[in-house]
Amino acid sequence: MADDGARRRNRIRGRPPRLTAGEAARASGLQPASRDIRFVPVDFARDRLEDALASAGHDASRPTTWIWEGVIMYLERADIESTLRVIEARSARASCLTVVYHIPSLWLRPFGFFFRRIGEPLRSAFTTEQMRVLLGTHGFTVTQDDNLPTIARRLSAELGNATRFVRHMRIAIAESTPAR
Repeated sequence: MADDGARRRNRIRGRPPRLTAGEAARASGLQPASRDIRFVPVDFARDRLEDALASAGHDASRPTTWIWEGVIMYLERADIESTLRVIEARSARASCLTVVYHIPSLWLRPFGFFFRRIGEPLRSAFTTEQMRVLLGTHGFTVTQDDNLPTIARRLSAELGNATRFVRHMRIAIAESTPAR
């Protein structure tokens, strides 16, 4: 599909274009929790992640919080592994990785057909154990892994109710493992 690269670029940012203005408005009054926040757009079909990170000024000697949302489910296993190798190589001690992923689910079959039809095929799903092993293989230890409704309920009952149909979506938080 002609615009598949554009879709992937937006996904790596974790912010589809239609949400950018709204997110910016909601975040405008918040205090940054980090000294330096950078969005690094990458088209996996054309760009090398390590080059994009270097161009953006990423300092691999400083701890990094990686947020990988809205991306992994659209990638093949080889692309996921390749990305994790780069993240592992560029993660100083005390780095953190947050990954949003799908678990295998009957829900994904009918909706997967729909996503394929609009040019965004779902290419991966992992059990929690598979995700734990995958991240562990690349230097990260999972410290939390919950489904989206469970996390949302901690924030508010209303948000928990609004997300009740996306139990197949999970968020794993992992910390870099000290050098082996």
